[in-house]
Amino acid sequence: NGVAATWTASDKYGNGFGFVNGGIISTLLDCHSAACLMKETVERYGDFCIDDFEHFDDKHPVYLTNQITVTFRRPILLYRPVELFSECVSWNDDACQFRSELRFDGKLAADADVAWKRFRSRR
Repeated sequence: NGVAATWTASDKYGNGFGFVNGGIISTLLDCHSAACLMKETVERYGDFCIDDFEHFDDKHPVYLTNQITVTFRRPILLYRPVELFSECVSWNDDACQFRSELRFDGKLAADADVAWKRFRSRR
């Protein structure tokens, strides 16, 4: 019930030794949990538009990354495709948790537990 994608890194995402930089891997895992969060948000609250900040209300809440814990398990070579997957593991109106994985050559290369908290505007 999650979201999946593939991605291939070029030199600009490298660490100087032919592998993908750890910060890039962390960003991919966080951003992929965001894709899953958007899917969950639309399923729970319906489609929304960000024009005029309409999403900062109870009808269309916004969640922001609160914490991410990344575990690196194996290096990822540049110019080789990786698979990304993320799924929601818990959800309530104030916070939600996601599990993201990055696979390289069919093996788990990195994973993350990502916590999101609801943003409430103080306008």
